[in-house]
Order: sequence, then structure tokens, then C-alpha cells
Amino acid sequence: MIISRHEPEVAERMLAEHRPTTLEACPNIFQRWEGLAVRRPELFRRVRLYVGTFDAVHPRTVRTFLTASRRPFPVWLQGWGQSEVGPVCFTLFTRGQMRGAADGSSVTSDIGWPSPGFNRVRVVDAETGRRVSRGRPGIMMVATKARCLDYLGESDRWQEKVRGAWWNTGDIGELGRFGRLRLVDREVDIIPGTSGIELESVLLDRLPLVSDVTVLGVPGQLPVPVLSTEDGRLDPEEWRQAVRGLPELAEPRLIPFEEVPRTATWKVRRLELREKVLGDKSHIGTGRWT
Repeated sequence: MIISRHEPEVAERMLAEHRPTTLEACPNIFQRWEGLAVRRPELFRRVRLYVGTFDAVHPRTVRTFLTASRRPFPVWLQGWGQSEVGPVCFTLFTRGQMRGAADGSSVTSDIGWPSPGFNRVRVVDAETGRRVSRGRPGIMMVATKARCLDYLGESDRWQEKVRGAWWNTGDIGELGRFGRLRLVDREVDIIPGTSGIELESVLLDRLPLVSDVTVLGVPGQLPVPVLSTEDGRLDPEEWRQAVRGLPELAEPRLIPFEEVPRTATWKVRRLELREKVLGDKSHIGTGRWT
């Protein structure tokens, strides 16, 4: 069954009529459905496999849906990739992993391994193109026969991302033990000394009434967190508790969920959000491979 509209009330009606055993959606759509999984967990009680595709997912989202399932061992299959190269890496998350991440650590930044026999990934220095050592962040390059042939009307932009057999994803990552990969940020969205994705994951875990968090790096200033809440309000004391132990952040900006600019997969359009909230598109990364 395909649900063509992603509003929670539409999903609720369809899932009540057709109870799934496998459920696939983009991570940001799952995030939008979190309230539904909390309010009506019976809709997801038969799910044994959740599939999240392409984009980063936050631990709170995975934990919420795995908890809603009544299967003995439900799993979450997470894939990382891009439209230009297709799916690249896969990993599985379980209830046990999510319980271990309840302290706010971003276990879901682990994107697993490249598909054996289909894809290769290497992590390189953005300036020199040379491989970086394990545990150091760098640009993730992908070699795959699934690479797109060109960008329609933008061949120069396509050529900028190609280095022989390798495709520059524009994503910053780290190579860990046993060849596992960890996603840090988009290069254009990089925040020196930290990971915006991890900050967002921690804040979502610590602020259960917040439905969306985007942390924007700003040149020469503190990173700016942009939050969406159901009622448009945020308790100052809750915010102070939520940021304890984190890198220093600017005061949060509140924006309704419906007003956050998004792509077709509901991923936040950060440059547009930056202009909407801050009145400026300046960012720290080069944006060269966006």
C-alpha cells in the first residue's frame, strides 16, 4: 500500500484500515508521525521491519516506533545514499541499541557499511583529496556503477563532483572500526568542533514536546537552534536543562513546523530556512559540492 500524502491524520486513517508488517518512509516523515506512534501505538503493533531511506534519522524517532511494535524483535533498517548514486550504506537498529542511546547520544549517526560488491566509500581531506585516518572527519567519496550520468543543464556542477571513478557526496563522515561509517554533517552545514546532526538528536531526546530541531552554523557567531513545538512555546527552564553539557548555542528561534521549508523527502532546506529565520544565507562550509 502506498500513502500518497504524509499528513499524520491521513496516515492514521490509512494505517488503521491496513495494519502494516513492514513500513517504509523517509526519516523526516517518520519524525512527523512520532506523535501518532505515541498516541495510537496499536497501528504499528504488527510491524517487524521499519525502513528509513537516504537521510539521517534521530534516535528518538527510531526508539518511538520500535517501542510501538509488539513484535518480539522488531528492527529498523536505515539506508544512507543520494539520488545521484542510489543507496550506498545500510545498518540495523534494535530496541536494545535505542535503550542504550537514551542518554542522548546519536547512535543513529552510524550509517553502517557500503553494500558489498556494489559500492565503495572512502573519506578524504576536502582540500587535498587524500584519505584521512580513521576517526577523523572528511568528505565521503563513493564509487558505484549506479552513479548518475549528468545533471540536466548543469554539466559543470556534475563535473565538479566527479574525480575519476569517485563521486563527491558533499557529506562529511568518519571511518570507524571495522570499516563502519559515521555521518557528521553536510559540508555546507558544517559546525566546527561538533556535529549539527548530533546536537539535533540530543536536543530532540531532551525536549520531548519539540517536534523538529535544526541547528544552523553561523560564521563568527554561535550556532542557532531553530525549533518547532506543537503550541509554539518553549519553557526557558526546560531549554536551559536541555543544553547543559552541550557546546554553547545561541538563543533558540521558534517556527511552526508547517513553515519550515522542505524538500520532496521532507528534509529541511537549510539555506532557505537560514534566510527565513536569520535573513542571511551565509554559512560556514563552502557549499562547493551541494
